[in-house]
Amino acid sequence: MDWQGLSQNQFNNQFLFFENYQTINLLRMQKDLQKYFEKVDQDIFNSTWRKEHGYIPDGFKKRTILTIFGAITFRRRTYKYWDQYQYRYVFLADKKLEIEKYSRVTNHLKFKILEQIATGKRQRDIYDSLNQANITTATIGNIIKSFNLSDAVKHLALAQKPIAIKNYLYINMDETYVKLRNNNKMNKYRIRLITFHTGYDENLSTNKRKVLANKRVYWQLFPINQKIETKKFVDNIKTIANIFYTNIANSKIIIGGDGAPWIREVSYYWKKSYYLLDKFHAYRNLKKIFPNQTKTKNLEKYQISKNLFKLGSYPELITYLKTNFPDSNKEQQLKLEKVINYFKNNSLGIINQNLQFNIGVSAEGDVSHIIKWLLGYGSKALNFQTFKNMLLLRTAEINQYDIINYLKFECQNKQKIINEFYQTNYWFKHHYF
Repeated sequence: MDWQGLSQNQFNNQFLFFENYQTINLLRMQKDLQKYFEKVDQDIFNSTWRKEHGYIPDGFKKRTILTIFGAITFRRRTYKYWDQYQYRYVFLADKKLEIEKYSRVTNHLKFKILEQIATGKRQRDIYDSLNQANITTATIGNIIKSFNLSDAVKHLALAQKPIAIKNYLYINMDETYVKLRNNNKMNKYRIRLITFHTGYDENLSTNKRKVLANKRVYWQLFPINQKIETKKFVDNIKTIANIFYTNIANSKIIIGGDGAPWIREVSYYWKKSYYLLDKFHAYRNLKKIFPNQTKTKNLEKYQISKNLFKLGSYPELITYLKTNFPDSNKEQQLKLEKVINYFKNNSLGIINQNLQFNIGVSAEGDVSHIIKWLLGYGSKALNFQTFKNMLLLRTAEINQYDIINYLKFECQNKQKIINEFYQTNYWFKHHYF
């Protein structure tokens, strides 16, 4: 006896059974959708409004669209109508079903893809999770690229209520480089990622896992050869900060980064701010001169240097490095000089380590989790607009912008206007009665 297309004697292999069950039901859903689409076309054909508004049937044409359940091919009627000068042609079923003229993908599937990008999924992840849709990674990339997201993000940013700062505003900065295809050419770009937060969230943080409060993200994408004026850049960051937060003038501003000159300059142009050197980069430099995988003595010196850094004891740290580095060859001495120069350039960022409000710098992790994650930690080069939209979606989610519902609302309004136009037959109604 069959049930939903499966007989009882087929359950002799669990793996095969469930694969067959999924395939059979997927085919059934595709068939149901085909019948539904064709019924919509038939209902329009039988409707009074279609006849009253002068839509004349003019044959059938098939169309295939991609849905979340796979490709659906259905037959619908072509209609012609007089627009005062000539006959025009339209597929009324397409308008009713909100199927765009030059798109093979349903809006529902498009927004499913955008939703997953916003939550941090990569294109390959989406391909795997929507395998029943039978959609390629190239099509996924084209769908992401097709949306104009910049205006939506600006609108949502200005509409969001700013957050009141109690005491501190932390601003972590870092940059990374990506290769992107633009106008059929591979170009290198610089991305500056700025992360804002107000400290730890007391309600969500635990001893093992700290959660940042009121986190917001902003980024800028530049061609690699574009010169960036730091003062202008800082003025832009101040503008963004005032969109996200209030009471900035009365708050302590803590700038954190890896010691790059442009990050140090930010604290110079932002008055009454404090600069912190990221301990991740400081410790990595210490390990260069005290490699401790096999040498116990180096491990001891590394730990002492590390503790001096934590305490903000800048002069003592420099003295200790100079006096406890063993006599060695010229190459090792050059390595020591580079590390000492790095710490000298970031002296203020070391001294401020002992300040009470120092809770660390998360810039390196933010670049990894936001930018490199979307790229897949590899050398794969994405299309410029595709990657830009992926970043806009991901950071909009972090900034708590409801961008997906905003875009859905805009799309539905557009489709509503189209439907109303064809159901009232503008030309017929206004030029003949």
